[in-house]
Amino acid sequence: MIDPICKRPKNMAEAQFYDACLQHGISLERRGWPDYACVKPDGQFFVVEVKHKRSQRLKSRQMRLLRILAAYGINAYRWSPDGGFEPVRIDHRTPGKSA
Repeated sequence: MIDPICKRPKNMAEAQFYDACLQHGISLERRGWPDYACVKPDGQFFVVEVKHKRSQRLKSRQMRLLRILAAYGINAYRWSPDGGFEPVRIDHRTPGKSA
Protein backbone atom coordinates (compact mmCIF):
# COMPACT_ATOMS: atom_id res chain seq x y z
CA MET A 1 0.00 0.00 0.00
CA ILE A 2 1.21 3.52 -0.81
CA ASP A 3 1.33 6.46 1.54
CA PRO A 4 -1.84 8.51 1.07
CA ILE A 5 -1.33 12.10 -0.07
CA CYS A 6 -4.70 13.34 1.14
CA LYS A 7 -6.72 12.55 4.24
CA ARG A 8 -9.41 9.88 4.28
CA PRO A 9 -12.78 11.56 3.57
CA LYS A 10 -15.59 11.57 6.14
CA ASN A 11 -18.29 10.94 3.52
CA MET A 12 -18.87 7.16 3.54
CA ALA A 13 -18.98 6.66 -0.24
CA GLU A 14 -15.88 8.81 -0.74
CA ALA A 15 -14.10 6.95 2.06
CA GLN A 16 -14.88 3.60 0.40
CA PHE A 17 -13.55 4.95 -2.92
CA TYR A 18 -10.44 6.25 -1.12
CA ASP A 19 -9.81 2.84 0.51
CA ALA A 20 -10.32 0.98 -2.79
CA CYS A 21 -7.87 3.28 -4.58
CA LEU A 22 -5.20 2.87 -1.92
CA GLN A 23 -5.61 -0.93 -2.05
CA HIS A 24 -4.84 -0.77 -5.78
CA GLY A 25 -1.84 1.55 -5.37
CA ILE A 26 -3.64 4.57 -6.82
CA SER A 27 -2.40 7.96 -5.63
CA LEU A 28 -5.13 10.46 -4.73
CA GLU A 29 -5.07 14.25 -4.64
CA ARG A 30 -7.89 16.64 -3.77
CA ARG A 31 -5.90 19.83 -3.19
CA GLY A 32 -3.73 21.83 -5.54
CA TRP A 33 -5.98 21.77 -8.61
CA PRO A 34 -5.55 24.72 -11.00
CA ASP A 35 -7.84 27.73 -10.64
CA TYR A 36 -9.15 27.45 -14.20
CA ALA A 37 -9.74 24.82 -16.85
CA CYS A 38 -9.89 26.69 -20.18
CA VAL A 39 -10.98 25.86 -23.72
CA LYS A 40 -10.06 28.08 -26.70
CA PRO A 41 -12.48 28.53 -29.62
CA ASP A 42 -10.37 26.04 -31.61
CA GLY A 43 -10.93 23.40 -28.92
CA GLN A 44 -7.46 23.57 -27.32
CA PHE A 45 -7.73 22.68 -23.61
CA PHE A 46 -5.36 24.06 -20.94
CA VAL A 47 -5.25 24.75 -17.20
CA VAL A 48 -4.11 27.88 -15.37
CA GLU A 49 -3.08 28.67 -11.81
CA VAL A 50 -3.47 32.42 -11.17
CA LYS A 51 -1.18 34.35 -8.82
CA HIS A 52 -1.35 38.01 -7.74
CA LYS A 53 2.20 38.70 -8.89
CA ARG A 54 4.96 36.84 -10.72
CA SER A 55 7.10 36.56 -7.60
CA GLN A 56 4.37 34.65 -5.72
CA ARG A 57 5.40 30.99 -5.63
CA LEU A 58 3.17 28.07 -6.41
CA LYS A 59 2.44 25.82 -3.45
CA SER A 60 4.14 22.42 -3.64
CA ARG A 61 0.81 20.60 -4.22
CA GLN A 62 -0.05 23.05 -7.01
CA MET A 63 3.29 22.59 -8.75
CA ARG A 64 3.12 18.81 -8.36
CA LEU A 65 -0.33 18.59 -9.91
CA LEU A 66 0.45 21.04 -12.73
CA ARG A 67 3.56 19.00 -13.60
CA ILE A 68 1.55 15.76 -13.61
CA LEU A 69 -1.04 17.30 -15.93
CA ALA A 70 1.71 18.63 -18.21
CA ALA A 71 3.41 15.22 -18.27
CA TYR A 72 0.14 13.77 -19.58
CA GLY A 73 0.00 16.32 -22.41
CA ILE A 74 -2.26 18.94 -20.84
CA ASN A 75 -0.92 22.45 -21.36
CA ALA A 76 -0.46 23.93 -17.88
CA TYR A 77 0.34 27.55 -17.07
CA ARG A 78 0.71 29.93 -14.19
CA TRP A 79 -0.56 33.44 -14.87
CA SER A 80 -0.07 36.78 -13.15
CA PRO A 81 -0.79 40.36 -14.24
CA ASP A 82 2.91 41.19 -14.34
CA GLY A 83 4.14 37.88 -15.79
CA GLY A 84 1.36 36.81 -18.16
CA PHE A 85 1.17 33.15 -19.19
CA GLU A 86 4.16 31.07 -18.09
CA PRO A 87 4.21 27.39 -19.06
CA VAL A 88 4.80 24.87 -16.30
CA ARG A 89 7.86 22.74 -16.96
CA ILE A 90 7.34 19.01 -17.16
CA ASP A 91 8.95 16.94 -14.44
CA HIS A 92 10.64 14.21 -16.52
CA ARG A 93 10.50 11.74 -13.65
CA THR A 94 7.60 9.37 -13.18
CA PRO A 95 4.22 11.22 -13.21
CA GLY A 96 2.94 11.50 -9.68
CA LYS A 97 6.36 12.11 -8.16
CA SER A 98 7.15 15.61 -6.90
CA ALA A 99 10.18 17.52 -8.06
